[in-house]
Amino acid sequence: MIAPCSPKDAEPLLEASAKEQGLAKLTPDKLGQYFGYFEEVMIGVVCLSKIDAYHSYLKHLYVLPQHRRKGIAGALIKKVKEECKTPLLFALVKKDNEGSKKALQKEGFKEVGGFISPISSAELCLMVFIKK
Repeated sequence: MIAPCSPKDAEPLLEASAKEQGLAKLTPDKLGQYFGYFEEVMIGVVCLSKIDAYHSYLKHLYVLPQHRRKGIAGALIKKVKEECKTPLLFALVKKDNEGSKKALQKEGFKEVGGFISPISSAELCLMVFIKK
């Protein structure tokens, strides 16, 4: 089941995501709209952050490793697409994160470019979905 959740509720999964990526911490987006995927506990999370009237950012997509490859990331992405009120939705994904890239591509996102993050030095891919 997918349901709204608070940034505070998402923190344990954000910490797990940061640890898996070798990052010190992922800071919750206090203005973002978080959704959790719940079984008995939250096993997946995503955040939708509206940038302006035309752009929104899908971020903090994470599913616990033991629950991957079950369609949970896809369901979370679909929920964000439904809730998104702007015509353009984008995501930044590490270049080597094939699982996230495939999940986004399955939901209609296109890889349109890439760059090196000035913060982490990671290679990132810019993924874009244009609502029709």
